[in-house]
Amino acid sequence: MQALIITCYKDSNQLIKLIESTCKNFLVYVHVDKKSTIDLNYLIKKKFPNTTIISNYSINWGGMNHLLAIIDLIHLALKDQRTSFIHIISAQDIPTKSPSEFKQKFEHSEKIYMECIPQHSMPPQIVRRIENWIPSANFESRKTPVRVLNMSFYIAERVLHLTRKQLGEYRNTFKGQIWCSIPRHVAQYVLDYINSHKNFMRSLKHTIIPEEFFFQTIIANSPYKSDIIDNDLRYVDWTYRNGSGPAILDETDYEKILSRNAFFARKIDLTISKKLIALIEAKTTTN
Repeated sequence: MQALIITCYKDSNQLIKLIESTCKNFLVYVHVDKKSTIDLNYLIKKKFPNTTIISNYSINWGGMNHLLAIIDLIHLALKDQRTSFIHIISAQDIPTKSPSEFKQKFEHSEKIYMECIPQHSMPPQIVRRIENWIPSANFESRKTPVRVLNMSFYIAERVLHLTRKQLGEYRNTFKGQIWCSIPRHVAQYVLDYINSHKNFMRSLKHTIIPEEFFFQTIIANSPYKSDIIDNDLRYVDWTYRNGSGPAILDETDYEKILSRNAFFARKIDLTISKKLIALIEAKTTTN
């Protein structure tokens, strides 16, 4: 079976709908942000089949704990020998293909579907996140006082020529969204790697949005590099629309989702995306 790794921080109704729509065909592993108002006991009492729900970390945007939550969920998924392929999504995602289409695409695949950008192709503001060691990286990086503090570290390290040249032992660094799809043996390789290379995780701890360098850097420097497909199979609209950036999707995105051959779409809101959800559910039910 394929496993869904889901991180969530709000809207229990949307999370419940996502679990109910997937737990019969996937192994579902959910981390709920400790700061969330979601009633964890209520979720657990619903006893969804094939579903494990944990709440180990308080998540700050840009910090390490979101990555640690995902790693914990992957550990749990790999304990189940039925897990053949892992998809990392948020609770604001929706699968856009039928269970049979997922099975046909991934069940026997050894390919790795993720965005993967080499350092030489990254814009300067991204390279700075690699080069600078930021003690305040695990604070809420979108808040103005934290942004000012982070910038002061950037400036001081550049003036004093203290910038990093690598993450852990990696000089070849790669970046991409954390939302990706990877086969079981590659997920196991990643966990084995971080277990035996603690310095890499220490480097990430002091990096802004470390999750965006995690899978990409490890896998693109591994024997599995040739299996990377630079396509995460997600549809995202990075513009500001419907009160959010990335945009909250609506029915106007439906044809674009189909044309991209995406297997997931984000961001979804139960109210704004109501018509889109209905279109996707009709398609995935009939296929």
